Amino acid sequence: MTPIFQDRFGKRFGNCVSACLASIFEMPLERVPNFNIGNPIGFYKRVNAWLGRFGLRALDVVAKGWDLSVLDGVYCLANGKSPRDPERLTHAVVWLNGEIAHDPHPDGRGLVGEPETFTVFLVCDPGRNGMAAKVIGRNPNQEKRETLFYHSKNPHC
Repeated sequence: MTPIFQDRFGKRFGNCVSACLASIFEMPLERVPNFNIGNPIGFYKRVNAWLGRFGLRALDVVAKGWDLSVLDGVYCLANGKSPRDPERLTHAVVWLNGEIAHDPHPDGRGLVGEPETFTVFLVCDPGRNGMAAKVIGRNPNQEKRETLFYHSKNPHC
């Protein structure tokens, strides 16, 4: 994970999710679309269309009521109230091992209280319509690791 900071702010144009994805996937922010532009109802449809190119899909899980230790060792997004306007704004941060690994907002204040949801990434069936591509990434426990991602021809897996 390489920390990338968001460069757009606010309810309609903020790109904290894009910056989190760029951080987790270790790519420049310019390669990740700003999913917040457009109809809010289509937000996760746009996220999943982009992730589908890599054979991945996002799944939001409510934070309360389950053992969060299943996320240990897994980068994901933690979503909750923004400290900049907790009544109106939500915010996403990179989560690892039960804590914030990176806040993409330059002020670094994280979330207000505990996360409300977590966004985890699922690998779609690579044998159905995709081809494998090797990507070098970083792991907090190792200097380097090779991770297998899948490039899917189907943008929605």
